Amino acid sequence: MDMVSIVKCIEYDYNEVLNSVKKCLDGIEGIKKIEKGSRVLVKTNLLKKNKPEDGVTTHPYIVEGVVRYLQDLDCQVIVGDSPGGPLTKRILKGIYETSGLIGVQERTGCELNYDVDSKDIYNENAEFVKHMKIVKAFDEVDYVVSCAKLKTHGMMTYTGAVKNLFGVIPGVTKADYHLKMNDSNNFANMLLDICEYINPVFFIIDAIECMEGNGPSSGDIRKVGLIMASENPYLLDYFAVKVAGIDYKLVPTITESLKRNLLKISDIEKIPLNIGVMASNHLNYLTL
Repeated sequence: MDMVSIVKCIEYDYNEVLNSVKKCLDGIEGIKKIEKGSRVLVKTNLLKKNKPEDGVTTHPYIVEGVVRYLQDLDCQVIVGDSPGGPLTKRILKGIYETSGLIGVQERTGCELNYDVDSKDIYNENAEFVKHMKIVKAFDEVDYVVSCAKLKTHGMMTYTGAVKNLFGVIPGVTKADYHLKMNDSNNFANMLLDICEYINPVFFIIDAIECMEGNGPSSGDIRKVGLIMASENPYLLDYFAVKVAGIDYKLVPTITESLKRNLLKISDIEKIPLNIGVMASNHLNYLTL
């Protein structure tokens, strides 16, 4: 049975974050299926060149916690993303430096992805976009992990586990997808097709400091103090918007996942929550 694991982590203290990430991921049974020696790509949120304190990108301590957890499982870990705009090795290096990921690499010995090649894929199981261009690196590993940041989003209301995977689309190609699918429901279905194709082994959301207002890059930072994880991105996003106080009916990726039976409201109450220590002002959102 799918689980949603949620732990309290008040601030970006290095040791506290690493311990909280481990505690959060220990609550996800499916992680045990990851085979030793696997190559795992941790897809973080690197929207653009921002410092960690800007609240735009996944905090590097969260990423490091995931990297170390996977390394303890004897995995070879690569960290990467395809930010908006041109995708070049020079641009990636600058973003890795600014976002704090160079430090993660130096402390853990993980690999940072500099492969900017793309490939065309055909997904016969897709319901909306069967032909896609993706960054090749995401299709050449054993597992992918989605390591997202909880933020509001001007077009999609909210961005988290599912929306984070839009980063597998190469830099400037993203603009083409936005142009062709400017309807939020169509765009959401495209995101669901990407998520189903990439099929990450688990999803984690940095909800220690979140963004509200004019997201995903120009909003205000809001301290929430949580780390959330699950094998099921649709459940995870459902509970994340509950925590944020957002009506799930306003989030196209959630409403479209319901239409496609990827998420069933009738099953929500059956989902066990591994809650470490919850802030009391969030408990009402998690009581259905």
